[in-house]
Amino acid sequence: MLRKIVGIVLFLVCFWCVFSLFDSYNATKSANHEIKTETADSVNNIVSAQEISHETLKVHSSIESMRSNRELKAGMTVQTTGYYKVNDGGAALYNIRSPKSGDVEDGGSVIFLANGNIADLITDGKVNAKQFGAIGDGVTDDTKAIKNAINFGLPVFFPKGKFVVNETLVLDHRSLYGSSQSWGNETVVILREGAAIHLKGYNSLNNISISRKGYPKQESTTKGIWIEGAFNRLNNVNIYNQAVGIFMTNDRSGCVYNHIVDGVIANCFEGIYMQAQGKGWVNENTFENINIRQTTDFRKHVDTLTNALHIKDKFAVTMTYSNDAIHGINMNKFLCMNLEGCYNGFCVSAINCVFVSNRTEKNKIAYYFMDYQSINDDGSLGRCFKSSSNIIINGVIRNIKQDGDENREPRVYTTVAGTTIYKVKSD
Repeated sequence: MLRKIVGIVLFLVCFWCVFSLFDSYNATKSANHEIKTETADSVNNIVSAQEISHETLKVHSSIESMRSNRELKAGMTVQTTGYYKVNDGGAALYNIRSPKSGDVEDGGSVIFLANGNIADLITDGKVNAKQFGAIGDGVTDDTKAIKNAINFGLPVFFPKGKFVVNETLVLDHRSLYGSSQSWGNETVVILREGAAIHLKGYNSLNNISISRKGYPKQESTTKGIWIEGAFNRLNNVNIYNQAVGIFMTNDRSGCVYNHIVDGVIANCFEGIYMQAQGKGWVNENTFENINIRQTTDFRKHVDTLTNALHIKDKFAVTMTYSNDAIHGINMNKFLCMNLEGCYNGFCVSAINCVFVSNRTEKNKIAYYFMDYQSINDDGSLGRCFKSSSNIIINGVIRNIKQDGDENREPRVYTTVAGTTIYKVKSD
């Protein structure tokens, strides 16, 4: 009998031990899964849980929490669940290492720790602006954080939010992209007076709105996007409330082969302004499926300005020159554009430009082709740039009476020879 009792007790003890070990294993597995899931969700699967030793993986709620931990040693990996606080969008993974000569903290890719070590950002080929401290609340100045993210050199992702920028962002071989342009999920960059997005060359902007608080004022010269190079790509970029939506000019290498597709330019004095100046060319740029428009409220705003008549003489799209220009504007393409409610449509001082399936409505002048005559500093006539061999193919022109203008018929004005109009519907 005693042996049976002892046997039963030993069996129960063994069963309890096995059950406890199994429960502990499940708990550990569950905890590890949570770390893996959080890591994947927060930092885009940068490092899988299998690649991180749990003895060296440390989790912190913020950059400041990581910075102040004096026990972090070289070789450890840190996961932050936010930049300033948990779930604020700035989660990231960092490698801890010893300092090197030349280390410079930038608030994102290199973090100096309190114990003298360095935290290096782990990436998967892109970074999030919030991993450099951008907030995107529409109030806080995010300029420094965004510039640091851009200077890191990888594509920069902007999540949903409104990111305030107080200085011009100069981009050269860079890529910025937002989360969406759907209503309520937009990525918006709010430019303060004097700031712009300046594209030098080989840049890409995608799914981003460029805006400014309030309509442009009296003599505003603000620019939303300033393009001064080659092979820039804008896809689904919206621009609001600027004096000039997109300003294109040439540096010595020219402003060429840029492609702008699928976007809105709204409530700007001028939508697209192309100016040849100095050396270089402004040619072979393509604009496709761009909606340039002005709202009734914007037009009421213009009516309150003392220079309202000057603004009403501006065009949605202008191609022109400065007096020091050497080369011409040519071979630009405008495809499936919609110019609605702007004071005027296209003003063209250029050659070999093509306008295909564009719609102009509620404009005083749909197209205006003219030569450009430069004037020297002494008042004498300088170089004359001819406008010729341009062609309009298909499209619609619908003009209506505006501002007391008695002439209601659709109009294409030209002061030069060599403009071809083919199958344009007018009513």
